[in-house]
Amino acid sequence: MNKAILISGLVALAVSNLSWAGGTHGSQHQNAEAKVDREIQVEAKDIRFAQDKLELRQGETVRFVVTNTGQIPHEFILGSKEMQDEHRQMMAAMAAAGHGDHAHDMGEMVGVTVAPGETQSFVWTATEAGQLHYACNIPGHYEAGMHGQLQVQ
Repeated sequence: MNKAILISGLVALAVSNLSWAGGTHGSQHQNAEAKVDREIQVEAKDIRFAQDKLELRQGETVRFVVTNTGQIPHEFILGSKEMQDEHRQMMAAMAAAGHGDHAHDMGEMVGVTVAPGETQSFVWTATEAGQLHYACNIPGHYEAGMHGQLQVQ
């Protein structure tokens, strides 16, 4: 098995089934019963997302349902470009230091990590108009093209 894929898998498994809440131009709802305006299906493939652009309306509450149809773990994380860059650097440092078996703080970003063949979801409300990015920041995944833009009108 390729060493990069193995490290990616270890990092992702450390945080699998976790979700994060923060102030990324919106709010994440912990209550699964929150009123949802619509559901967005996201497919994480090896090694890209099926969609490279998503659009929401300001104030819209969306349930993101992320299915990993690939063979390795993936993240679906919402955040600014700067937050994504910072998170990617932190994930690379964790992998390089051999700390792939520890969960980590997401700060103000929101999202999920999804094991191969699994589905995870979270509910998020877009409170501000603007552009965010979504990405898989497991080492090597973003660089391979696993990212996209989320436009809030």
